[in-house]
Amino acid sequence: MTIRTRLVAGFGAVLLVTAALLGLAVSHLHMLAGAGGTLVRDNVRSVLYAGRMAEAIERIDGAVLLRLAGGPARAAAQSTDARAAFARALTDERLNLTVVGEGAAADRVATAFAATDRAAARAATLAAYLADVRPATAHARDVTGDLRDLNLASMRAAAAAARESGMQAFWTVLLVGLGALAAGAAGAAGLAASLSAPLARATEAARRIGGGDLSVRLNEAAPGELADLARTMNAMTQRLRDVRDVNVAELRAEKRKADAILQALDDGVVVVDDRQRVAAFNPAARRVLGPDLRLGMALADGPNGERLDAHVRRSVHRAEALAEGARGAAADSAAPDSALADSAPAVPLLLPAATDAPGAEPTYEAVVSAVRWPFGPSAAGVLFHDVSPLREL
Repeated sequence: MTIRTRLVAGFGAVLLVTAALLGLAVSHLHMLAGAGGTLVRDNVRSVLYAGRMAEAIERIDGAVLLRLAGGPARAAAQSTDARAAFARALTDERLNLTVVGEGAAADRVATAFAATDRAAARAATLAAYLADVRPATAHARDVTGDLRDLNLASMRAAAAAARESGMQAFWTVLLVGLGALAAGAAGAAGLAASLSAPLARATEAARRIGGGDLSVRLNEAAPGELADLARTMNAMTQRLRDVRDVNVAELRAEKRKADAILQALDDGVVVVDDRQRVAAFNPAARRVLGPDLRLGMALADGPNGERLDAHVRRSVHRAEALAEGARGAAADSAAPDSALADSAPAVPLLLPAATDAPGAEPTYEAVVSAVRWPFGPSAAGVLFHDVSPLREL
Protein backbone atom coordinates (compact mmCIF):
# COMPACT_ATOMS: atom_id res chain seq x y z
CA MET A 1 0.00 0.00 0.00
CA THR A 2 1.44 3.36 -0.99
CA ILE A 3 1.77 6.29 1.41
CA ARG A 4 -0.90 8.18 -0.54
CA THR A 5 -3.33 5.28 -0.23
CA ARG A 6 -2.66 4.92 3.48
CA LEU A 7 -3.22 8.63 4.09
CA VAL A 8 -6.44 8.63 2.07
CA ALA A 9 -7.66 5.51 3.89
CA GLY A 10 -6.84 6.98 7.30
CA PHE A 11 -8.50 10.33 6.69
CA GLY A 12 -11.39 8.63 4.88
CA ALA A 13 -12.08 6.52 7.97
CA VAL A 14 -12.07 9.64 10.15
CA LEU A 15 -14.50 11.36 7.76
CA LEU A 16 -16.81 8.33 7.75
CA VAL A 17 -16.87 8.21 11.54
CA THR A 18 -17.55 11.95 11.67
CA ALA A 19 -20.39 11.61 9.14
CA ALA A 20 -21.89 8.70 11.10
CA LEU A 21 -21.70 10.72 14.31
CA LEU A 22 -23.40 13.68 12.65
CA GLY A 23 -26.12 11.42 11.25
CA LEU A 24 -26.71 9.87 14.69
CA ALA A 25 -27.03 13.29 16.30
CA VAL A 26 -29.45 14.55 13.62
CA SER A 27 -31.52 11.35 13.90
CA HIS A 28 -31.84 11.64 17.67
CA LEU A 29 -32.77 15.30 17.52
CA HIS A 30 -35.30 14.76 14.73
CA MET A 31 -36.94 11.86 16.56
CA LEU A 32 -37.02 13.80 19.81
CA ALA A 33 -38.45 16.90 18.20
CA GLY A 34 -41.09 14.95 16.24
CA ALA A 35 -42.36 12.82 19.10
CA GLY A 36 -42.34 15.57 21.69
CA GLY A 37 -43.90 18.12 19.34
CA THR A 38 -46.78 15.85 18.37
CA LEU A 39 -47.56 14.87 21.95
CA VAL A 40 -47.43 18.42 23.28
CA ARG A 41 -49.54 19.73 20.39
CA ASP A 42 -52.30 17.18 21.06
CA ASN A 43 -52.22 17.92 24.80
CA VAL A 44 -52.57 21.64 24.15
CA ARG A 45 -55.62 20.97 21.99
CA SER A 46 -57.22 18.88 24.74
CA VAL A 47 -56.59 21.65 27.26
CA LEU A 48 -58.19 24.11 24.85
CA TYR A 49 -61.23 21.86 24.37
CA ALA A 50 -61.57 21.46 28.15
CA GLY A 51 -61.59 25.23 28.52
CA ARG A 52 -64.34 25.56 25.91
CA MET A 53 -66.44 22.95 27.68
CA ALA A 54 -65.92 24.73 31.02
CA GLU A 55 -67.03 27.98 29.39
CA ALA A 56 -70.19 26.30 28.03
CA ILE A 57 -71.01 24.99 31.52
CA GLU A 58 -70.66 28.48 32.97
CA ARG A 59 -72.95 29.88 30.27
CA ILE A 60 -75.63 27.27 31.14
CA ASP A 61 -75.34 28.42 34.76
CA GLY A 62 -75.56 32.07 33.71
CA ALA A 63 -78.62 31.42 31.51
CA VAL A 64 -80.56 30.33 34.64
CA LEU A 65 -79.83 33.64 36.36
CA LEU A 66 -80.74 35.53 33.20
CA ARG A 67 -84.11 33.72 33.03
CA LEU A 68 -84.81 34.41 36.72
CA ALA A 69 -83.99 38.08 36.14
CA GLY A 70 -86.76 38.33 33.53
CA GLY A 71 -85.05 37.55 30.28
CA PRO A 72 -86.37 34.16 29.22
CA ALA A 73 -85.73 34.68 25.49
CA ARG A 74 -82.14 35.67 25.94
CA ALA A 75 -81.69 32.89 28.48
CA ALA A 76 -83.02 30.32 26.01
CA ALA A 77 -80.74 31.58 23.21
CA GLN A 78 -77.69 31.52 25.52
CA SER A 79 -78.51 27.98 26.64
CA THR A 80 -78.85 26.83 23.01
CA ASP A 81 -75.50 28.39 22.05
CA ALA A 82 -73.84 26.88 25.13
CA ARG A 83 -75.15 23.39 24.34
CA ALA A 84 -73.88 23.66 20.73
CA ALA A 85 -70.47 24.95 21.84
CA PHE A 86 -70.16 22.14 24.41
CA ALA A 87 -71.12 19.52 21.84
CA ARG A 88 -68.48 20.76 19.37
CA ALA A 89 -65.76 20.88 22.05
CA LEU A 90 -66.71 17.41 23.34
CA THR A 91 -66.60 15.97 19.82
CA ASP A 92 -63.17 17.51 19.15
CA GLU A 93 -61.91 16.19 22.47
CA ARG A 94 -63.06 12.65 21.77
CA LEU A 95 -61.24 12.82 18.41
CA ASN A 96 -58.02 13.95 20.14
CA LEU A 97 -57.56 11.36 22.88
CA THR A 98 -53.79 11.02 23.59
CA VAL A 99 -53.57 10.13 27.29
CA VAL A 100 -54.63 6.98 29.07
CA GLY A 101 -57.97 7.68 30.84
CA GLU A 102 -58.70 10.78 28.76
CA GLY A 103 -61.80 9.15 27.14
CA ALA A 104 -63.30 8.28 30.51
CA ALA A 105 -62.61 11.82 31.75
CA ALA A 106 -64.39 13.25 28.71
CA ASP A 107 -67.40 10.98 29.42
CA ARG A 108 -67.52 12.24 32.98
CA VAL A 109 -67.51 15.82 31.72
CA ALA A 110 -70.39 15.02 29.33
CA THR A 111 -72.39 13.42 32.17
CA ALA A 112 -71.73 16.37 34.48
CA PHE A 113 -72.80 18.84 31.74
CA ALA A 114 -76.02 16.92 31.13
CA ALA A 115 -76.80 16.98 34.88
CA THR A 116 -76.13 20.72 35.01
CA ASP A 117 -78.35 21.32 31.98
CA ARG A 118 -81.23 19.35 33.51
CA ALA A 119 -80.89 21.16 36.80
CA ALA A 120 -80.85 24.49 34.99
CA ALA A 121 -84.02 23.61 33.05
CA ARG A 122 -85.90 22.73 36.27
CA ALA A 123 -84.79 25.71 38.34
CA ALA A 124 -87.71 28.20 38.56
CA THR A 125 -86.65 30.04 41.67
CA LEU A 126 -83.43 31.36 43.09
CA ALA A 127 -83.63 28.82 45.88
CA ALA A 128 -83.79 25.99 43.35
CA TYR A 129 -80.84 27.53 41.50
CA LEU A 130 -78.79 27.61 44.67
CA ALA A 131 -79.85 24.14 45.75
CA ASP A 132 -79.54 22.28 42.44
CA VAL A 133 -77.81 24.30 39.70
CA ARG A 134 -74.84 25.64 41.63
CA PRO A 135 -73.70 22.24 43.00
CA ALA A 136 -74.14 20.65 39.54
CA THR A 137 -72.16 23.48 37.92
CA ALA A 138 -69.39 23.14 40.52
CA HIS A 139 -69.18 19.38 39.92
CA ALA A 140 -69.09 19.87 36.14
CA ARG A 141 -66.39 22.47 36.55
CA ASP A 142 -64.36 20.05 38.69
CA VAL A 143 -64.52 17.14 36.24
CA THR A 144 -63.66 19.52 33.39
CA GLY A 145 -60.66 20.65 35.45
CA ASP A 146 -59.69 17.00 35.91
CA LEU A 147 -59.65 16.58 32.12
CA ARG A 148 -57.53 19.69 31.77
CA ASP A 149 -55.14 18.63 34.57
CA LEU A 150 -54.80 15.19 33.00
CA ASN A 151 -53.49 16.78 29.80
CA LEU A 152 -51.33 19.26 31.67
CA ALA A 153 -49.72 16.37 33.57
CA SER A 154 -49.16 14.61 30.28
CA MET A 155 -47.51 17.76 28.93
CA ARG A 156 -45.21 17.94 31.95
CA ALA A 157 -44.37 14.25 31.60
CA ALA A 158 -43.69 14.78 27.90
CA ALA A 159 -41.40 17.69 28.72
CA ALA A 160 -39.55 15.58 31.30
CA ALA A 161 -39.27 12.70 28.81
CA ALA A 162 -38.01 15.13 26.19
CA ARG A 163 -35.37 16.41 28.60
CA GLU A 164 -34.36 12.86 29.47
CA SER A 165 -34.23 11.87 25.80
CA GLY A 166 -32.27 15.00 25.08
CA MET A 167 -29.74 14.14 27.78
CA GLN A 168 -29.51 10.58 26.50
CA ALA A 169 -28.96 11.87 22.99
CA PHE A 170 -26.37 14.31 24.31
CA TRP A 171 -24.44 11.65 26.20
CA THR A 172 -24.75 9.21 23.31
CA VAL A 173 -23.36 11.73 20.84
CA LEU A 174 -20.71 12.84 23.32
CA LEU A 175 -19.51 9.31 24.08
CA VAL A 176 -19.58 8.30 20.44
CA GLY A 177 -17.75 11.51 19.57
CA LEU A 178 -15.12 10.92 22.23
CA GLY A 179 -14.73 7.35 21.02
CA ALA A 180 -14.38 8.56 17.46
CA LEU A 181 -11.87 11.18 18.59
CA ALA A 182 -9.86 8.58 20.49
CA ALA A 183 -10.00 6.19 17.55
CA GLY A 184 -8.97 8.96 15.19
CA ALA A 185 -6.10 10.00 17.46
CA ALA A 186 -4.94 6.41 17.81
CA GLY A 187 -5.22 5.88 14.07
CA ALA A 188 -3.34 9.10 13.36
CA ALA A 189 -0.63 8.15 15.86
CA GLY A 190 -0.34 4.69 14.34
CA LEU A 191 -0.22 6.10 10.83
CA ALA A 192 2.39 8.67 11.84
CA ALA A 193 4.47 5.97 13.56
CA SER A 194 4.21 3.65 10.57
CA LEU A 195 5.51 6.45 8.34
CA SER A 196 7.97 8.22 10.62
CA ALA A 197 9.73 5.11 12.00
CA PRO A 198 10.95 3.86 8.59
CA LEU A 199 11.93 7.41 7.62
CA ALA A 200 13.84 7.80 10.88
CA ARG A 201 15.65 4.51 10.23
CA ALA A 202 16.46 5.65 6.70
CA THR A 203 17.79 8.97 8.05
CA GLU A 204 19.96 7.19 10.61
CA ALA A 205 21.20 4.79 7.92
CA ALA A 206 22.12 7.71 5.66
CA ARG A 207 23.97 9.36 8.57
CA ARG A 208 25.94 6.16 9.25
CA ILE A 209 26.73 5.69 5.57
CA GLY A 210 27.95 9.27 5.42
CA GLY A 211 30.20 8.48 8.38
CA GLY A 212 31.75 5.54 6.52
CA ASP A 213 29.72 2.65 7.97
CA LEU A 214 28.80 0.59 4.91
CA SER A 215 27.43 -2.35 6.90
CA VAL A 216 24.04 -0.65 7.20
CA ARG A 217 21.09 -2.46 5.64
CA LEU A 218 17.45 -1.34 5.76
CA ASN A 219 14.44 -3.64 6.00
CA GLU A 220 12.89 -3.90 2.55
CA ALA A 221 9.58 -5.21 3.93
CA ALA A 222 8.34 -1.66 4.54
CA PRO A 223 5.11 -0.65 2.75
CA GLY A 224 4.93 1.12 -0.59
CA GLU A 225 7.44 3.84 -1.36
CA LEU A 226 9.32 3.16 1.87
CA ALA A 227 10.26 -0.28 0.52
CA ASP A 228 11.50 1.38 -2.69
CA LEU A 229 13.57 3.79 -0.60
CA ALA A 230 15.04 0.91 1.43
CA ARG A 231 15.90 -1.08 -1.70
CA THR A 232 17.52 1.97 -3.30
CA MET A 233 19.62 2.73 -0.22
CA ASN A 234 20.66 -0.91 0.13
CA ALA A 235 21.69 -1.02 -3.53
CA MET A 236 23.63 2.23 -3.10
CA THR A 237 25.39 0.86 -0.01
CA GLN A 238 26.28 -2.34 -1.85
CA ARG A 239 27.77 -0.34 -4.73
CA LEU A 240 29.78 1.73 -2.27
CA ARG A 241 31.05 -1.46 -0.62
CA ASP A 242 32.04 -2.86 -4.01
CA VAL A 243 33.89 0.34 -4.93
CA ARG A 244 35.58 0.40 -1.54
CA ASP A 245 36.69 -3.21 -1.84
CA VAL A 246 38.06 -2.61 -5.33
CA ASN A 247 39.89 0.54 -4.21
CA VAL A 248 41.31 -1.14 -1.13
CA ALA A 249 42.50 -4.07 -3.22
CA GLU A 250 44.10 -1.73 -5.73
CA LEU A 251 45.75 0.31 -2.99
CA ARG A 252 47.10 -2.80 -1.34
CA ALA A 253 48.45 -4.05 -4.66
CA GLU A 254 50.10 -0.70 -5.37
CA LYS A 255 51.55 -0.63 -1.87
CA ARG A 256 52.97 -4.09 -2.32
CA LYS A 257 54.51 -3.01 -5.61
CA ALA A 258 55.96 0.13 -4.05
CA ASP A 259 57.32 -1.84 -1.09
CA ALA A 260 58.88 -4.38 -3.44
CA ILE A 261 60.52 -1.66 -5.53
CA LEU A 262 61.70 0.15 -2.40
CA GLN A 263 63.17 -2.99 -0.87
CA ALA A 264 64.91 -3.94 -4.14
CA LEU A 265 66.77 -0.65 -4.55
CA ASP A 266 70.52 -0.76 -3.91
CA ASP A 267 70.48 2.87 -2.89
CA GLY A 268 69.06 3.83 0.49
CA VAL A 269 65.67 5.59 0.50
CA VAL A 270 63.93 7.35 3.41
CA VAL A 271 60.56 9.11 3.33
CA VAL A 272 59.82 11.68 6.07
CA ASP A 273 56.57 13.44 6.89
CA ASP A 274 56.01 17.15 7.49
CA ARG A 275 57.37 16.77 11.06
CA GLN A 276 60.63 15.29 9.81
CA ARG A 277 59.79 11.84 11.15
CA VAL A 278 60.54 8.64 9.25
CA ALA A 279 57.44 7.39 7.41
CA ALA A 280 59.11 4.67 5.26
CA PHE A 281 62.59 3.34 4.43
CA ASN A 282 64.41 0.41 2.85
CA PRO A 283 67.20 -1.71 4.39
CA ALA A 284 69.92 0.10 2.38
CA ALA A 285 69.07 3.32 4.26
CA ARG A 286 70.54 1.82 7.48
CA ARG A 287 74.03 2.06 5.92
CA VAL A 288 73.70 5.86 6.23
CA LEU A 289 71.29 6.33 9.16
CA GLY A 290 72.43 3.40 11.31
CA PRO A 291 70.95 0.08 12.35
CA ASP A 292 68.56 1.74 14.82
CA LEU A 293 66.57 3.38 12.02
CA ARG A 294 62.85 2.78 12.59
CA LEU A 295 59.49 4.19 11.63
CA GLY A 296 58.41 7.31 13.50
CA MET A 297 61.97 8.19 14.51
CA ALA A 298 62.96 11.84 14.20
CA LEU A 299 65.39 12.29 11.34
CA ALA A 300 67.70 14.37 13.52
CA ASP A 301 68.11 11.52 16.07
CA GLY A 302 70.14 9.23 13.78
CA PRO A 303 73.78 9.36 12.69
CA ASN A 304 74.44 12.35 10.45
CA GLY A 305 70.96 13.38 11.62
CA GLU A 306 71.48 17.05 12.31
CA ARG A 307 73.14 17.75 8.98
CA LEU A 308 70.57 15.66 7.11
CA ASP A 309 67.65 17.26 8.99
CA ALA A 310 68.87 20.75 8.13
CA HIS A 311 69.48 19.74 4.52
CA VAL A 312 65.93 18.32 4.19
CA ARG A 313 64.38 21.42 5.72
CA ARG A 314 66.30 23.70 3.34
CA SER A 315 65.27 21.58 0.37
CA VAL A 316 61.61 21.58 1.43
CA HIS A 317 61.71 25.34 1.99
CA ARG A 318 63.24 25.84 -1.45
CA ALA A 319 60.55 23.58 -2.98
CA GLU A 320 57.85 25.65 -1.29
CA ALA A 321 59.29 28.85 -2.70
CA LEU A 322 59.50 27.37 -6.19
CA ALA A 323 55.94 25.98 -5.93
CA GLU A 324 54.60 29.35 -4.80
CA GLY A 325 56.26 31.06 -7.74
CA ALA A 326 54.92 28.45 -10.14
CA ARG A 327 51.38 28.88 -8.85
CA GLY A 328 51.61 32.63 -9.23
CA ALA A 329 52.85 32.29 -12.81
CA ALA A 330 50.09 29.81 -13.69
CA ALA A 331 47.22 31.75 -12.07
CA ASP A 332 45.59 32.32 -15.46
CA SER A 333 46.19 28.77 -16.69
CA ALA A 334 43.35 26.25 -16.84
CA ALA A 335 45.62 23.22 -16.30
CA PRO A 336 44.78 21.55 -12.94
CA ASP A 337 47.40 20.86 -10.26
CA SER A 338 48.33 17.22 -9.86
CA ALA A 339 48.44 15.52 -6.47
CA LEU A 340 52.14 14.92 -6.84
CA ALA A 341 53.88 17.78 -8.66
CA ASP A 342 57.32 17.56 -10.15
CA SER A 343 59.96 17.46 -7.44
CA ALA A 344 62.00 20.58 -6.85
CA PRO A 345 65.57 20.40 -8.18
CA ALA A 346 67.65 18.19 -5.89
CA VAL A 347 70.40 19.75 -3.79
CA PRO A 348 73.19 17.19 -3.10
CA LEU A 349 74.68 16.53 0.34
CA LEU A 350 77.65 14.18 0.91
CA LEU A 351 77.47 11.99 4.02
CA PRO A 352 79.77 9.29 5.37
CA ALA A 353 78.54 5.80 6.17
CA ALA A 354 77.06 5.25 9.62
CA THR A 355 79.21 2.15 10.34
CA ASP A 356 82.81 1.27 9.80
CA ALA A 357 83.39 -0.56 6.53
CA PRO A 358 86.56 -2.35 5.39
CA GLY A 359 88.71 -0.45 2.96
CA ALA A 360 87.87 3.09 1.93
CA GLU A 361 85.04 4.85 3.79
CA PRO A 362 81.90 4.95 1.63
CA THR A 363 80.47 8.34 0.79
CA TYR A 364 76.79 8.89 0.00
CA GLU A 365 75.13 11.73 -1.81
CA ALA A 366 71.78 12.65 -0.22
CA VAL A 367 69.34 13.95 -2.78
CA VAL A 368 66.07 15.39 -1.41
CA SER A 369 62.86 15.41 -3.44
CA ALA A 370 60.03 17.42 -1.87
CA VAL A 371 56.53 16.04 -2.35
CA ARG A 372 54.28 19.01 -3.10
CA TRP A 373 50.50 18.67 -2.61
CA PRO A 374 48.05 21.32 -3.86
CA PHE A 375 48.24 22.98 -0.43
CA GLY A 376 52.10 22.98 -0.40
CA PRO A 377 55.02 20.62 0.43
CA SER A 378 54.09 18.18 3.15
CA ALA A 379 56.69 15.39 2.89
CA ALA A 380 60.08 14.62 1.42
CA GLY A 381 61.94 11.65 0.01
CA VAL A 382 65.72 11.24 0.50
CA LEU A 383 67.84 9.08 -1.82
CA PHE A 384 71.29 8.01 -0.58
CA HIS A 385 73.49 7.23 -3.61
CA ASP A 386 76.94 5.72 -3.14
CA VAL A 387 79.39 8.10 -4.89
CA SER A 388 82.57 6.50 -3.53
CA PRO A 389 83.68 5.22 -6.99
CA LEU A 390 83.27 8.70 -8.42
CA ARG A 391 85.43 10.21 -5.66
CA GLU A 392 88.20 7.67 -6.36
CA LEU A 393 88.33 8.94 -9.94
